Amino acid sequence: MAARPGRGPARPYRAEARRDGAPELLGRERERERGADHPLEAPDPEFERLLADYDAAMEVAFAEMEHAFLVADGDWAERMRTALERLLTLAARNPEQAELCTIRVFEAGPAGLERRDVWMARFSGLCQAGYAAADPNSRPPRLISPIAAGALFELIRAHASDGRLAQLPEALPTAVLIVLAPVLGRDAALALAA
Repeated sequence: MAARPGRGPARPYRAEARRDGAPELLGRERERERGADHPLEAPDPEFERLLADYDAAMEVAFAEMEHAFLVADGDWAERMRTALERLLTLAARNPEQAELCTIRVFEAGPAGLERRDVWMARFSGLCQAGYAAADPNSRPPRLISPIAAGALFELIRAHASDGRLAQLPEALPTAVLIVLAPVLGRDAALALAA
């Protein structure tokens, strides 16, 4: 038992040192085969279908958004504005897919979160490409692109959960501000959104 110099035992109420343990207080582990209580779970076909539908919807959304980005005129910021406008319009016109991609995907638990993170990373990559091309003096930290992706996701999710997807295109100035303000600044981003 450890003692404090000149003051007696550190814990006089304990008869044994912690490292020795008190066998009568320790629970006995029952004998079992390794992994017997945790069988491998077969994938739930319902969740597998949900994730497949999610991937298909996200693939269409990104293809549309990236196409709009590539064919638009102007610099990166103007092309990104066009891509964001296309994404918001697509979500508004396809409410079932928008709800699947922002709300129902979480029904699949950790697999849904993982899949959502993969798609958000793809959007972050598109943002990061534009941020990297910005003036080195105004280049935002690397953490900004995932933050912008998360904020844009939350903007769409909030409209879906509130039943306001039809009004989502009206949120374009907010989306442009979220994604472009870190590079352009607030005023320039708002001017571009108008």
